Amino acid sequence: MAQASGKSAGKSFFGRFGVHIAVLMFVAIWTIPTLGILVSSLRDKDQIIASGWWSSFSSSTQTEAGRLPGPETQVEKDGRFVIEGNIFGDGPAREISAFGVRAATPTQYAAGQVADLSDGVTLQLNPDGSFVLSSPVAIEGRGQRVYFASSAPPRFTTENYETVLFSEGIGRSFINSLTVTVPATIIPIMIAAFAAYALAWMRFPGRALIIAVIIGLTASSVTGWLILDPLIAGLVALNVLYTGGSVVLGSVRALLDESLPEADLNRIRAVIQAEGGDQITLGDLRTRHAGAATFIEFHLSLPGHMTVAAAHDTTERISRALQSAVSGARVTIHIEAKATFRPPGPFAVIGGGRTGPPNHQRRTGRGTS
Repeated sequence: MAQASGKSAGKSFFGRFGVHIAVLMFVAIWTIPTLGILVSSLRDKDQIIASGWWSSFSSSTQTEAGRLPGPETQVEKDGRFVIEGNIFGDGPAREISAFGVRAATPTQYAAGQVADLSDGVTLQLNPDGSFVLSSPVAIEGRGQRVYFASSAPPRFTTENYETVLFSEGIGRSFINSLTVTVPATIIPIMIAAFAAYALAWMRFPGRALIIAVIIGLTASSVTGWLILDPLIAGLVALNVLYTGGSVVLGSVRALLDESLPEADLNRIRAVIQAEGGDQITLGDLRTRHAGAATFIEFHLSLPGHMTVAAAHDTTERISRALQSAVSGARVTIHIEAKATFRPPGPFAVIGGGRTGPPNHQRRTGRGTS
């Protein structure tokens, strides 16, 4: 008994541990995207485009495009026409790691390297954004297009909130959103809370099926592995077949008036022996199912010296114990006397009184008498 109890406790522990792990997974799945939205709302808009929120606490690298000043800013030095300046202008300073003059190769040259642009035209773009464009002849046309990779330290700001909160018509938009989102959030959460409690703590047919469907849909959408959806569906179909087969088999057994299993028979014998004591003898135990009712019938040998009142109390006590131990029990008890002698006729006079025959029956239980 102690060993069985230990096994049951082990199964219960692992079951609770699995439930807790599943709950933590669902909490993480719902919390992490919410945290990402919060972090992204506080980041600079350029860094939001360049990198994900999970890298918001480190320097971000992004490829940008800029245009150098036009020919009107060129000056002549040592027989060459030169345009100098800083590509960032009045914007925030960043560190350039590489640059190029074509969109297909934006990092063709390292920062600080002198790039030959053909026909003697050279361009040098330094890490701090300063540049020198030099040409042997006067520069004409629009300013030179330059692409570069730059890294910027993490920058958090409330500019995004200021843009939204102080824009025109935000009050009315907020009320409209509140009117829609509050009921759409509270009602599903209330329903989901009841469902989550039932799935976590209550046992009912189809519970494992519902949990499998939820896990399959969540895993398929989160991981992007579309193969999980048909696999989970196949497992669910097998579970439905197993459950349906169990229901049909149980119904067939109920119609066939099947006898109780050996474990239940042993439990019935133990109840009878515990209530009747060592003076009784159990024999010819028969049981059968009929719908919700369980019929139990047996012979009970009592000591020959036991009075009718004592025999009645014993059988009533055994009957009540069986009805408590077995759901829907209908008990029929056949009483037999352990007589040490057999009277010569149907009745014998003992001590001036008449007694009944040595073998008689006593029937008890619901629906029988």
